[in-house]
Amino acid sequence: MGSTRVQDLMTDSVVTLGPDSSVSELLDLLHEKYIRHVPIVDDECDLECLGTHRDLLRGALANS
Repeated sequence: MGSTRVQDLMTDSVVTLGPDSSVSELLDLLHEKYIRHVPIVDDECDLECLGTHRDLLRGALANS
C-alpha cells in the first residue's frame, strides 16, 4: 500500500448537511446512503464538524 494516496481512497460524491439540519435529517441521510459520517458545513462550505453514526448512538443511550 506504499504508493496508495488518500485521493485514491476518497469518494467524489460527498453529501453534506448544514449546521441547522435536524438530527432526523442526519439519521435519514446516514441510512439512505449507507454511510457513517456526514460533513456538517457552513454557508461557505467550510467544515464545522462531522455528524456520525456513533454520535447518534451515544446520544440515544444518554437519553434513555
